[in-house]
Amino acid sequence: MASKRKEIRIEVVALLSVSGSVVWNSQDVPIYNSRAIPFWTVQLPAVAVYTLEESADHEETAPREYKRKLQLVTQIIAEIPDSGSIDDMLDDIAEQIELVLFKNQIINNKADDSYLINTTINHRDEGEKLFAAASLIWEIEYRTDAPPALGPPDVEDLDTSNIQIGVDRSETPEAGKTIDAEVEHTP
Repeated sequence: MASKRKEIRIEVVALLSVSGSVVWNSQDVPIYNSRAIPFWTVQLPAVAVYTLEESADHEETAPREYKRKLQLVTQIIAEIPDSGSIDDMLDDIAEQIELVLFKNQIINNKADDSYLINTTINHRDEGEKLFAAASLIWEIEYRTDAPPALGPPDVEDLDTSNIQIGVDRSETPEAGKTIDAEVEHTP
């Protein structure tokens, strides 16, 4: 079974990959499910989708439930043209990505909520080709149950117990009371 984090990332890639969702110069922009794209060998502009980090806080429930906040990046990578004008392209593609994800804040029921928290724009000006990138950082909230607790293999289920509360046996040795209860085991 895939992790929920992986499911969310794959679903974002699927949403952005729908033909006509993210377009530049009348062509679909390729969407990659990875931060490691050999962008010097692929059609540009392109979009990389990957995760940065995730925090988790548990809810006081049984079984334990975790409320997670995932930071997911949709990074637009483009070659800087000879004219040097790259910002309009990055902004136009970023706006298309925002529209797709703003329209589907629960990522096709994979998340409780999602929202844009930051956008960074930078460039790399070394080498033969010049590249620029715009990274849209999204916070995606979702919940997961903790896996079932695993105990040592030689521990049997507790069937009986003798619990005495506030009993002073020195005054009345027969003061303790035994409670018999049937224990029902569920898988």
